[in-house]
Amino acid sequence: MKQIIKVGSIFIFALLLASISFAQGIRKHYEEMTDAERDALIDAYWLLADDVDENGPNGGLIAEIGDFHQDHFRLGSCNCPDPIHNNTIDLDVFLAWHRQASVELQRAMKDGMSNEWITIPFWDWTLSNSKSDALWGSDWIGPFDSVWSLNRATSSNQSFPVQSDIDDALTETNFFQFSLDEVEENPIHVVGHTWTGGSNGTMAMGDSPKDPAFFFHHNMVDKIWADWYELHGVAGADYYQKTDMPRYDGTHINSLGQQLPTVNPDDIADPRSLGIFYANAGIAVLDKYTVANTSTTDEKFGYQFLIESKDNFTIPSGKSATFKSCDKIHLLPGFHAESGSNFHAKVDTDCDFTTPAKPVNLVFNTVQKEGYERNNVYAKQEVAIRPELDPSLKLTITPNPFQTTTKIEYNLETDTEVKMTITDVAGKIVAQPIDNTFLTKGDHQLDFDAGKLNPGLYLCSLYSNASVITKQLIITK
Repeated sequence: MKQIIKVGSIFIFALLLASISFAQGIRKHYEEMTDAERDALIDAYWLLADDVDENGPNGGLIAEIGDFHQDHFRLGSCNCPDPIHNNTIDLDVFLAWHRQASVELQRAMKDGMSNEWITIPFWDWTLSNSKSDALWGSDWIGPFDSVWSLNRATSSNQSFPVQSDIDDALTETNFFQFSLDEVEENPIHVVGHTWTGGSNGTMAMGDSPKDPAFFFHHNMVDKIWADWYELHGVAGADYYQKTDMPRYDGTHINSLGQQLPTVNPDDIADPRSLGIFYANAGIAVLDKYTVANTSTTDEKFGYQFLIESKDNFTIPSGKSATFKSCDKIHLLPGFHAESGSNFHAKVDTDCDFTTPAKPVNLVFNTVQKEGYERNNVYAKQEVAIRPELDPSLKLTITPNPFQTTTKIEYNLETDTEVKMTITDVAGKIVAQPIDNTFLTKGDHQLDFDAGKLNPGLYLCSLYSNASVITKQLIITK
């Protein structure tokens, strides 16, 4: 991984002048990123800091966002017409502002690195909440602490919310109450800042976007909003009273001497409006989206685990999109690549999405044939369609998380050959509890001993006939 030390700031604004920037991609928990994705992301942070020789971001987009965030931080504490935090309902833009800012940064990273595969991940602190986690190490964002004088806390007695806390927050149906009470002023938002920044670190201050941890954390917050929208969202609804959210301040003049137009926050209430999709526990679902090629000639969606596209994901004639996985891609009913579109779906064996993927054999099944036109989509036969997710399969892991052993229970609808694998976040099979064994229908269970595995996130997959079910498996010590 190289560190890019110096670059001018002019290029990064070239595509920030449209009414809304698009930064298509699949966002995933940082532990689910490939090594190549991680390295490109970290290089992009160095690049957009503009001048790390001066011990911090000084003039690039990261500084622009951080300075604006500080100058427009909170209602009652800034002399500004457009505060970001702790607003009344008529001024509220908290969730939308951070979503838009993250997209601006991600778009600039793609452009600056000439790499459309770059995405900013989310930091799932329900899984990764130790100062010894890889996120804070030398391969990730650890070096920024000393080089940029971020003054991160080295220890903390604070506790992050757990999944049940998130589930409780998601039951709130009123959007403003969800945004303000359940998220912004709740540990769901607050602890990520104070746990990282302590009492006087950058993450605890108004210019917190200058710490790379900021957008890792806020993308987790944004994912929770995306989950809320899936439960309660209505397309076209008025969630915000404010219709002209500033991109920085609405009168801000960037380094090209151009003013950034405002955004209606209701226009980005669905993350799909920006081409953003969130992966979870080994599955990325791409749906309800039309490829537009607004900011790039080919929209790229990469995820090392399962990519599943369905339910009105459309690539119109004349538009282009590429899916890449290190494992498998499912194109299900509702996926459409229209005649005249340019679509590629590839399984990338080296897990570096920027390099060419090897063509693989094409596999079809009856269910999948109904979702697209074969001749229009697969002219180059670069798609691998593997076992389909089967809701009839049942798989439970108890306890989970666990330290050494856990019980895996599963149910088979018919007599069938079964395989079960445990894979790490790099997609490597680290254990195979069941190796192509013929089993009778009914309930089954096994005790899994993880004593030889390191703590972390793993995926347990049960393959039966032409079907698969995958569950997250978490080992602690």
